Amino acid sequence: MESSDSLYLNITKNATFTVSLSSEPSSLTLTGYAIGGRDVAVYLLTGGDRLLVLNGSMLTEVDPGLDEDISEIIGLLNTSGNVSSEIQTRLDYAPGSRWDQDDNGREYTTSAIDFTVNGTTLAEGLDTAKLCTLWEIYSVYSGNLTTLCYGWDPCCKLYGIAATSGTKWDDVFYLPYGRFSTTEKNIVAARVIFSQT
Repeated sequence: MESSDSLYLNITKNATFTVSLSSEPSSLTLTGYAIGGRDVAVYLLTGGDRLLVLNGSMLTEVDPGLDEDISEIIGLLNTSGNVSSEIQTRLDYAPGSRWDQDDNGREYTTSAIDFTVNGTTLAEGLDTAKLCTLWEIYSVYSGNLTTLCYGWDPCCKLYGIAATSGTKWDDVFYLPYGRFSTTEKNIVAARVIFSQT
């Protein structure tokens, strides 16, 4: 009669886990995924012996589904808090930089993706010194949401956060892998906001 024991582990650093099994195992099955490269090794320790059961060269690279079209989601995020006839936020990949040179939102984990709101439409006469851009970065894999603000500090404080030091509302936003808890699949949204305070 066979029995099985299951462990559900989320391992984010080097770690050792002691496992008590109900009986001596006749087999071992590992399932899951590794994000961020092939620097992975799993050892089974029993008594004084250490047996390598998985190393990074055994892993198969899988496309994490980056080809799905999420432009509709991004559009909804961009307009959800910014329904205004004075400002129509437009979020694009920043052209002409050394980052994400083909402006398709895909880069190696050693590079970055750059975003711009320079195409935003502003009402005539709007005081651009009183603008801020609220940036939201959502990591699909980790579920982390980070919000930051570029531009005029009193405008940013309307949303309970301080402006990122030394930024203007229309500065390019650079997002390298790992910053703001980003993973291989992220959603970035931006809202340009005007404050009279």
